Amino acid sequence: MKNLQKTRRILLFAMFLILIAIPIIAAYFTITGWEGMCYGFTDGSWACPWTEFFTNQLGYVFVFAFLPLIFVGGFWLAMTIIQSILKKEAR
Repeated sequence: MKNLQKTRRILLFAMFLILIAIPIIAAYFTITGWEGMCYGFTDGSWACPWTEFFTNQLGYVFVFAFLPLIFVGGFWLAMTIIQSILKKEAR
């Protein structure tokens, strides 16, 4: 039972780290890569403020962080369900 609690805490911490990493990575890319231009997939390039560039970077980073979040969150949910079932059986 204690191992399940420890695993759930580790998974919750991993989800927290992934969520915190999204704006940090986007900010890093904005600081190092913004040159006053935004680039689209099909739109070409246009002049934009750093806030628009940062918002675009947030979206790109979130796309790559989505699957790990779903995986870790699903595993955390499974551990929570298993722990609740084992608690009920122990009574």
